[in-house]
Amino acid sequence: MTHPEKIAEDFIPVIDEGVRLLMPQGIIGFAQLKHYLLKSIPNNDKPSLFWMLASHECPAIRFILLSHEAIQHKVNIVMDDVFAVTEQYDIQTQGDKLDLFFVVKIDKSDPDAQRIIVNLRAPVIVDVGKSQAWQIILTDSKYPIDYLLS
Repeated sequence: MTHPEKIAEDFIPVIDEGVRLLMPQGIIGFAQLKHYLLKSIPNNDKPSLFWMLASHECPAIRFILLSHEAIQHKVNIVMDDVFAVTEQYDIQTQGDKLDLFFVVKIDKSDPDAQRIIVNLRAPVIVDVGKSQAWQIILTDSKYPIDYLLS
């Protein structure tokens, strides 16, 4: 698996293409930014595990996302928990058309052992058919904010 930090460095110039998304509530900490581009990050000939979510209004703001499919064998996300939150946010979408992603961060506190951390508590759900996405917060503590991926 390609290291996400290297992916981000290589991928920074490419923000003019991808799936255009409206995020009505923005990303946590960036509520003022509503328009994003979502693009899969190439993984040779294999399905993409990582995705880039880049702000259209402020191109320097970008996030690496990990698809749910990439970790579903390791992590049990109960989709009923996700759907319950989408109802609270009044997100009108068809559940079977949602894609689920997790925000990735790189822990550089130990220069000899950089770790990939995934936030399971605040996934990003995408409805490509409606060109909309939302970052939701799952309230159950069984979903850690800092899940160690590697």
